[in-house]
Amino acid sequence: MGGSLEGVHSMIETTVAFVAVSRGRVVGFSNLDNVDVDQLYVDPEVDGTGVARKLYDAVEHEAVEHGVATLIATASLRAIPAFRRFGFVERGRVERPFNGATFQVAQMVKDLRVGA
Repeated sequence: MGGSLEGVHSMIETTVAFVAVSRGRVVGFSNLDNVDVDQLYVDPEVDGTGVARKLYDAVEHEAVEHGVATLIATASLRAIPAFRRFGFVERGRVERPFNGATFQVAQMVKDLRVGA
């Protein structure tokens, strides 16, 4: 959604966003766009400190509160292990253009229904 200035403005206006701050500095962010974990980014300097988990937990809580049964995520190859730890299952890979290059990403899903 964020490939242009208009896309970023739309994302800000239409999604639920979460920001992680440490010592007065933004170290991560995530947002929920209906059923899509649209963004989940953590500054590499704070990898392994639980920031991604806290951001994801906030997204999932918001989704459950709004009756979302299944979350989807398009994850970079670097992010796949984190999404797996959050309970997502990889359903396939696709190519996505970004900033003049093409990258392989994983299509991932998580069922939020209790007992599913």
